[in-house]
Amino acid sequence: MMAKRTEKIEIGMDLAVRCRVTNTWQDDVGDQWATVLIEGYDIPITLKAIHFFPFNDND
Repeated sequence: MMAKRTEKIEIGMDLAVRCRVTNTWQDDVGDQWATVLIEGYDIPITLKAIHFFPFNDND
């Protein structure tokens, strides 16, 4: 089943480490969006970004 555009998806740390962000942008109403590729899947997905947790060299 495909996720509806309005569904909220929470990505845990186990999945986050397998994601590679390929694009980010902000729409006209100020929402942040990210296109990510998940390891093992060929199709990129677009997510509305509620919280970004940037990784640094100490993570």
